[in-house]
Order: sequence, then C-alpha cells, then structure tokens
Amino acid sequence: RVPAAFHLQLLPEKKQIKFWKENLENASFAIVWRLFAGLTGLSSDDLVEQLVKPYSKGILSTILSVFSTPTARLRIPDVCDRSNPHLLFLFHALYESQNRQLTRDIVKHLNKIIKFNIYLSPFDEMVISFCLSQCNHLTKLELSYYPLKHWKSITSANPNLPFPSNFSVDHWSEDEAKSVSASLNSLKELTIEIISSTCVSALSMLFSINSLRTLFLNMGGCTITDSDYSHLKKVLLENHSLKYLTVHGELPTALYEALQVSSITGLIVWRANGDECASVANLTQLRYLRLWVTDPFPVLNSLCHRRDALEVLVIHSYKRDKRDLTEEECAALTAALSKAKIRSVEIGWDLSTSGWIALSKGLSLNKEVREVTLWEVPEELQEEIRKIIKSNPEITQLNIG
Repeated sequence: RVPAAFHLQLLPEKKQIKFWKENLENASFAIVWRLFAGLTGLSSDDLVEQLVKPYSKGILSTILSVFSTPTARLRIPDVCDRSNPHLLFLFHALYESQNRQLTRDIVKHLNKIIKFNIYLSPFDEMVISFCLSQCNHLTKLELSYYPLKHWKSITSANPNLPFPSNFSVDHWSEDEAKSVSASLNSLKELTIEIISSTCVSALSMLFSINSLRTLFLNMGGCTITDSDYSHLKKVLLENHSLKYLTVHGELPTALYEALQVSSITGLIVWRANGDECASVANLTQLRYLRLWVTDPFPVLNSLCHRRDALEVLVIHSYKRDKRDLTEEECAALTAALSKAKIRSVEIGWDLSTSGWIALSKGLSLNKEVREVTLWEVPEELQEEIRKIIKSNPEITQLNIG
C-alpha cells in the first residue's frame, strides 16, 4: 500500500483524479487514501474539488465527499463504530495530510456531539486529538466504555470539553479519582465499568457527586468482596439525590444493606442470583424494579411481603432451561402473586404448563395489578392463559407473547 500511495503522488494530477474516480468503491484503498493524503498534504484545490463529484456511497466516497467548498454544509457522520467507521477514516486522512487549514475547514462542520463506540489505538487517540485541536465548537465527546485517562490525552488540546458520562476504570488512585470528581460535579447520569477491584475505594468519590441521579455500575467480570462495597454503601447512605441504580453482576450483601436505607427508588440488576434478589423485592422505597436473574421464583414468592405497591416490576430469567415447578411451588406461586403489591408486571420465564397456569391464577386473583405482560408463553397455552387472567376485572392491559 505504501508503494501504491507513493506511486500515485508521483503521477500528474489528472491521472490522480482519474484513479480515484475509478476506485472510490474499492474499500481496500482506504489505507492508500490515508497514505496518499500524507504524501500530498491534500494541497491541490483542483484535486479536492474533483474528488467530491457525486458518486455512489461507498467507504471512500463517504470520506471524500466532505472535501467540498467551505461554504457548503457538509454531512459528516457523528457516530463512529464498527459498522460505520468513516469518521475515524476521515480523521486519519486529515492527520496524515497535516493540512491544518483544510482540517479546520472540515471539522467546523462536525456536529456538536460526536461519539466513538469503537476500540481506539494510541495512534487513533493522537489522530483524534490533532483534529479536535482545530475544532472549537464541540460540546461533548463520548468514548463508550473507554478508560478515562485515555480520554484526557485525546482532549488535551481541547480542555473545555465536559467529561463523558460513561467510561471504564482500571487501577485508579484516590488522587486520580478526586481530580475527575471535581470535573463531574454537575453530572446527572454516570456509567462506570469497573475493570479492577483495586479502584473501588477511589471510585467512591465519583459516586458521591451531589447532582447524580442515575448510576450504572458494571463490575466488568472482576471479583469484588462485601468489604469493597462498604465504600459504595457509604455513598448510598449519604447521597440523597441518587434515585436510580443499575448493577451488572452479583448483588452482594453489603450493597443490599445499603439499599435498605438509601433514597434509591429504581433498581435494575443484570445477571444475578434469584435468591439474592428475593429480599430486594421487599425494599419499601422501591417503585421500579427490573431484574435479570437465574430463577424468578424466589423473587415472585417474596412479593407478598411488601407493604407498598411496586409501580413496575420487570423480571426475566436469563437461563434458557425450562423450569418445572413442583406442586408445592405452584401453590406458593399462585398465593404469592395473588397477594403481591404490584401495579404493572412483565415476566419472561420458560415455564412448564403447570407453572404458567399457577402464575396466571395468581394474577387473576390480584386486586392491585393493572397491566400484565408475559413472555415465553407456549403458543398452545396462550389462549387459556389469556382467559384466566382476563377474569380479573382490575387488569386493563394484557400482552402475551
């Protein structure tokens, strides 16, 4: 590719234009274009003008189509991911050209918010930093689940950009967390992926942001003990603005204890143990509960102990094996759902026939529930289940699939 780009830049300008006209749809020439930009500096106005003639939309033509007259409004993509990497290709070409004037003419057409939902190498970081140094109107840069220390290096030339609301952390010191926390003091929503348990204590500074209302905590597969969660527990006790919490992973005892006296009204737990989440269903301050658990039975069975009604309960089993309930479990499920204090319920569960009948009987006797959605119901059972639940006059909306 290097010889191809070198050969191209030696050709007369007319032949360069002819080559790009013939190869715009060839994605394998994306790297050649980048190297060509570096060798020529994209300094020829005639070449740039010719390259933006209307072509069919391919990878290279998308890149080249932004090189039009500065007065035109250019349509530059604002999201870069695996299926749409054109923005990064463009930034690479501009960096290789080192043509700062052309870079300014191009990046001024960027949207105010851009997002890179793609792995970025250290060289990619340098390329993005170069382009952003020529841009003064950007209000937000999102790097999905990306180490925040790398985000700092990318935006070093544009220090006024606000911090992203989602990032991952690995080994953080308390000093690093403190410096980041100072920049996040007006944030309302925060998504953090924890890669290493060694940074939990430092991260407690981030969780205590006074304006924070929603926190998404992804444990990233690392093992964190109950003692590690004591830092998060302290924050949940003291931060009364935090209302919504999402935890991806197991729900430790320390976190449950903190939730009992917290201000959290909405809780989402992904891929947790059903027995661990059973006690969560009885937290009196909760109004919205969404769970993906190994077995929903312990949670549903515990709902009858609530004093106040849950506004919304969404519970799904992420285990794909069919659950066969015993006669005792069926009776317990019917009794529990007949007394459960819930307004709107959505259940996704691969149950046997007796399990679905028991579940629907319980809902048919419930005087609190108004909306019901059931997933994974076998097609041959759907009409019977619908008839049983519809016998409850309090239910105004029923969806079965």
